[in-house]
Amino acid sequence: MLKLPQQHSYKSFINLQSSISSNPKIGLFLPLSNNGKIFAEAILQGFLDAQKGLPIDPTTATSSSEQNSQNSDPVQSIIDSITSSSNNVTQENNPQTPSLVIDNAPINNQQVKVYDTNTQSIESLLQQAEQDGITLVVGPLLKPDVLKAIQINTPLNLLTLNELDNDKMPLKNNVCYFSLSPEDEAVNADRHMAKEGKQVPLILIPSSPFGERIANIFAQEWQKLKQTPVRKQSFGNIDSLKARTTQSTGIQMIGTPIVIAEQQNTNDTAEAIDAVYIVATSDELSLIKPMIDIATDSRTRPTLYASSRSHQTDLSTDYYLEMEGLQFSEIPLLAGANSTLLTQANQRLSADYSLIRLYAMGIDAWLLANHFNQLQQHDIELNGATGKLSVNSNNCVIFRTLPWLKFKQGKVQLI
Repeated sequence: MLKLPQQHSYKSFINLQSSISSNPKIGLFLPLSNNGKIFAEAILQGFLDAQKGLPIDPTTATSSSEQNSQNSDPVQSIIDSITSSSNNVTQENNPQTPSLVIDNAPINNQQVKVYDTNTQSIESLLQQAEQDGITLVVGPLLKPDVLKAIQINTPLNLLTLNELDNDKMPLKNNVCYFSLSPEDEAVNADRHMAKEGKQVPLILIPSSPFGERIANIFAQEWQKLKQTPVRKQSFGNIDSLKARTTQSTGIQMIGTPIVIAEQQNTNDTAEAIDAVYIVATSDELSLIKPMIDIATDSRTRPTLYASSRSHQTDLSTDYYLEMEGLQFSEIPLLAGANSTLLTQANQRLSADYSLIRLYAMGIDAWLLANHFNQLQQHDIELNGATGKLSVNSNNCVIFRTLPWLKFKQGKVQLI
């Protein structure tokens, strides 16, 4: 259960009651059958819930929203018509934290047409959407489908729900990219550490292409901020981590410097590590942190940071106590920005944090879709459910700035 203070706030940057000059007719491209179905359903639920208007009053009784969801569930009718599936939900209460803000989205009663990307080719679906009078496609979700969509010369505007490598994202004035990018979290970590005055970071990553990719992004951003190298150290699977716990040395604060092409200062610093960014699951982190504690002196121990990858539901009290002092990034919805909305998400998705993050992505996809003109002009900042949203690249990639939280005395507090 998150218990957070009330002294920090995201400021609202624009009046969300005003939408783009002409309301788009939206087509939602999601894989609602076979692979990706469970993830797509979570996004769809968030998207259509946002269309109806988000609960923003912290004093609003949850019973009203529960009754509304029972009386009218357009998401389920759409899913039933496409896949004949259903969801079971459970209830979990969560505290309200008015210190974080999720902006309400414009309410648009225009019907959203949903297309299952597992039933036809992307080219056929885009042609069908054009014939249906769609002006803005939100999606696709899967990377191969995103690549196909941007390679097709369609007149429709596209707000994709995934990113590609930079060299595969051509500059197109009708395409913007939105995703729950772990690279965003790495950049967030860089900026947060730099703001806290850290100088010599170590990044702990899984031994995988994913880990190497995150390490390189982290090093590139750190180079922009501090012009000094980042050191990295990798770890193996759970079994190998458990084997390491039997050793008395723990995890030493050493690593290999990450050399990047644009690096100006290639001399590795002799200074002691003062910050560690850990990219790990909760199971991995429960083994890694104690090994760091064993290997370091409490008086000179570096500050530990982690990504939201380590924050999951049903974590034990012992885990919260073991993580004492560790900081982690998280989306505003799961950081306590709107307890009524989070209760609604928990009920719909059985309090599964991974699916709730996708639910939040659906909310923000609706928010961004209704401000697509501003996205194209790179002139927008919104307080979304997945982070503070802005455009930080020429090819219209949405960047998410995340809040940071800290484990303290068995609880979590907002930094």
